[in-house]
Amino acid sequence: MINKTIPLIPVRYYLRLIELIAARNISTQALCDELNIDIGKFLAEPDLKVSVEQVEKFVQYCLKYPANRDLAFELGRSLHLSSHSLVGYAILTCDTIEHALRLVTRYFSLIMPSFKASIHYNPQNQLELSIEPELLLEPLTLNFHIEAIAVALQNNINELISQHLASYHIFLSIPEPLHGHKFNQLTSAKFHFNSLHKPGIKLVLSQSLLEHK
Repeated sequence: MINKTIPLIPVRYYLRLIELIAARNISTQALCDELNIDIGKFLAEPDLKVSVEQVEKFVQYCLKYPANRDLAFELGRSLHLSSHSLVGYAILTCDTIEHALRLVTRYFSLIMPSFKASIHYNPQNQLELSIEPELLLEPLTLNFHIEAIAVALQNNINELISQHLASYHIFLSIPEPLHGHKFNQLTSAKFHFNSLHKPGIKLVLSQSLLEHK
């Protein structure tokens, strides 16, 4: 059985969540009191880690407000390459999109240890990047992370693309959220919901896009 009290997940992404809900005039003090979180300490050291149990309580607190149903989407959209600490800066040194995705796969445990990433090539010579949960997560927390990671993935790939190229596809295991129309506003990527048999995300890119400098 997985011990959810083991500190595993960098707090930096959840600090961004605090910024987002504070901007919506939702008090974060009750959350900090409940989880015994010292915001000042985490702001000073964003690479400190929190437990899965804390993360689940954090997500539950945020999503109990109906206005926050799009919070995972907005979190993903707010995460730039620089948000991923040293891994993000390393990505910027890569020669091609393919090189960048291989680096992401290799060091994904430093970005989000509760998920794992892998790459393979399908018969059409397209690259398929799969991101799947590494730990047991409650459905609400799991779906929240899948949505946020998928949107962040689109956001980060588009940061690396200097011009409009052929679109790519992102498949998700989760059902289309009530704010699904927001995904139509994201450029280049086509999102497909309820399209995987196992929880997670699958990114599919053509060879021409992989070779983009």
